[in-house]
Amino acid sequence: MTTSGQSAGHPARPDAPKLTATELHGGEEQAVEIDWSGVSPNGPGPTTYTVRRTPGATSMGTVVCDAIQATVCTAPAVPTDGTTYRYSVTASNAYYDSPASEATPLIAAAKPGAFTNLSATATGVSKQIRLQFTSPPAHDAGVTITCKVEGIACGSWDAPADPTAFDELILAPENGIEAAITLTATNSTASSTASVTSDTVYGPLGDVHITGLTDQGPYVAFSVDVDPAGLPATLQLVVTAGGTPVYSSTDAIGSSPYAHAYAVKAGFSTHVIVQALVRRGPDSTSDRSSTNTNAGDVTVECTTDASCSDGAVTISVINLAYSRQITCSITEFGSMWGGITFTTDSSGNAAYPVPTTTFTATSGTAYTVKCDDAGSPPAPVTTTWTAP
Repeated sequence: MTTSGQSAGHPARPDAPKLTATELHGGEEQAVEIDWSGVSPNGPGPTTYTVRRTPGATSMGTVVCDAIQATVCTAPAVPTDGTTYRYSVTASNAYYDSPASEATPLIAAAKPGAFTNLSATATGVSKQIRLQFTSPPAHDAGVTITCKVEGIACGSWDAPADPTAFDELILAPENGIEAAITLTATNSTASSTASVTSDTVYGPLGDVHITGLTDQGPYVAFSVDVDPAGLPATLQLVVTAGGTPVYSSTDAIGSSPYAHAYAVKAGFSTHVIVQALVRRGPDSTSDRSSTNTNAGDVTVECTTDASCSDGAVTISVINLAYSRQITCSITEFGSMWGGITFTTDSSGNAAYPVPTTTFTATSGTAYTVKCDDAGSPPAPVTTTWTAP
């Protein structure tokens, strides 16, 4: 009697499997679906498959799917601790096993968890913010945390797998803003973000400066500058002439650097003191500067000839208000001629021929000429002139 049977060899080596990861329990664990292309048993069938994962319980790894006929299986979940696992497939018939497939690697990682205890507080040092937070669960071996303030990089820190408290100092691009801060935690596979807005960023109140104090006829010109450094401030300004206040103001100047030019009428031939006081909450800063104004003058002369034969006169002023409109009046006993206006040059000087349609001098008559600009307080210059 003769018996015939099926010959048997080793199944072909399967191709490397494809892996699909799924996050479980809020990213704390990772489940993996493994699938591969089937191979012929090359002997008594059916073909069965064994999937191993390394590292594992033995040097050969851990069997996660054992002797199954399907070409897909799901491995038991593993912690997302950043371990790199490799999955391989072996095919078997009734007698023989194939060589293991090429292993496919996969990192046991998931999207980082959420930041906690996030706050951003201005320190009072210029542009400085104290940033506090607890890093998220890494769901990996660790995370790198990057910081942006108003879209500008402000730091980078490495954090371990477990949540860890951070206390950092960062810089905003400027004072006076509520800075928008974004934190991003990145592991080997994904990122998570968190945002916080600081309170108003500020620094120490800067010194107030009075600069460029000069006399300009009856006026003094000067500039005031100060940096409130991010918090609202007020400026109190007082100008005295000969000990008498001629100007005072109290103005809110905001929280940004402040600079302003002033021109204050103080009068002629007087000692002028300018005082500036800036307050910001309990803080204050002040400055003081002084100068003297010089005398102004007005003269009258005949325009056409020395005898004023046609009655035409020219009024000349020296060191009056710079580049301003001047108004003069001419008085003779109870009569007055007004409406005589002209503009000085940049040194406060002018010579103005008065139209004879406005005024005509009478020989031997004494006239009082008074000139001033419209600013307050009045500071007229006066002369008496007798027509020849």
